[in-house]
Amino acid sequence: MFLSLRLALKNPVHARDDLAGRLDIADERYPRNQLIAALDLIDIQQLEGDVTTALTTGESVLATAKNIPSPRLHRRLSSISTTLNREHPGLATTAFAQRTTVVLV
Repeated sequence: MFLSLRLALKNPVHARDDLAGRLDIADERYPRNQLIAALDLIDIQQLEGDVTTALTTGESVLATAKNIPSPRLHRRLSSISTTLNREHPGLATTAFAQRTTVVLV
């Protein structure tokens, strides 16, 4: 909800900073919340054109995603990897899309 508010205010920089801060305070009791924050952050990084950082963030959450039995979040991560690969074709995005597919199987 906080992210939606920041984006509604058209200030993705603040949303990005807030989400990055949430990820820095890794609370292992709430891995699903961490994954949601990471997926929101990847979306912002992609919107800002920072594909390299989006891929780095994506790679960092693959293990977490595998351990969270949420079809909705898995679909979202899969969609993100597909979009990155389609809009920014290259070895890194293709490799990330392939790793995402393997992890979520």
